[in-house]
Amino acid sequence: MRNLYYYLTLDSLKTVYFPHFQSLLQLGIIFWGITITLHKALIMQKRIIRVMLGLRQRNPCRKKFKNYKY
Repeated sequence: MRNLYYYLTLDSLKTVYFPHFQSLLQLGIIFWGITITLHKALIMQKRIIRVMLGLRQRNPCRKKFKNYKY
């Protein structure tokens, strides 16, 4: 995603994000339940969305999540 950020618009990044990452995350929640693996997957989701929105690692992203409805 980090490499694609430089070449694609936000709409194009969303097109890549939803089928590749969001679908795997939703499917994983069904099978994993609440485990350490789920926690790691949710942290990875935050990292990916921060890259998509051009935020730094330490910037809060809660408002951005709500604005873009991730």
